[in-house]
Amino acid sequence: MKGQSAFEYLIIISLVITFIVPVWAYVLTTQQNTADELSLAYANNAVKKIIDTSSLVYSQGPPAKVTLRVYMPDSIEDVTIINKTLNIRMRTNSGFTDVYDTATGQLNFTEGLNETLAEEGLYILKIEAFDNVVQISQ
Repeated sequence: MKGQSAFEYLIIISLVITFIVPVWAYVLTTQQNTADELSLAYANNAVKKIIDTSSLVYSQGPPAKVTLRVYMPDSIEDVTIINKTLNIRMRTNSGFTDVYDTATGQLNFTEGLNETLAEEGLYILKIEAFDNVVQISQ
């Protein structure tokens, strides 16, 4: 009889583990996907705020200047400006994703700002119009 009750407990525990493992895997996958979506939403918001403000300052011309608070999420691989386009390259569970937008005028970072913005945190940016370019500095 002692062997039978031990065997029954073993069967019950194995059935519980059989149901818990797939549920746990699903929960972990969902949590990772949600974290990726949240980081991408923060990055999209940051790019949109910077581009919209840069376009506004460019349209007003020199000496227009605006101070902007922007939160940069974690998982940023690189922040670049190519002509009028601001691009944030993000690491996700499914690979790399680019979040980008294009401004009205030419954009330019001050020295080293793109490396600084690649780290998570809240940044205060100064966006200032010059003759043919919008300067983004910290």
